[in-house]
Amino acid sequence: MRHKIPREVRAAARQGLKLRKAKQTGNADNRTGYNIAQRLASCSCVNTATLKKIAAYHARWSAAEESETVKVNNLLWGGTPAIEWTKKELKQ
Repeated sequence: MRHKIPREVRAAARQGLKLRKAKQTGNADNRTGYNIAQRLASCSCVNTATLKKIAAYHARWSAAEESETVKVNNLLWGGTPAIEWTKKELKQ
């Protein structure tokens, strides 16, 4: 099943990529997060497996101590808008 990526999620991923490229990331050099961000920023839809990865990331890291690296990684994975989007989509 394909899931349409909301504009807010795409914008968050683009912002994360921009910050990562500007080296404002501490050690946010996770290749998986980068690949997810590329997909969120440039595609119109993702499959259910990718949606589950995004939801799992946010579930794991939502309680992490705030740092610049955590903020950038959160954006790479679609930011706060991705949390509600994945919950809504996975309920269907």
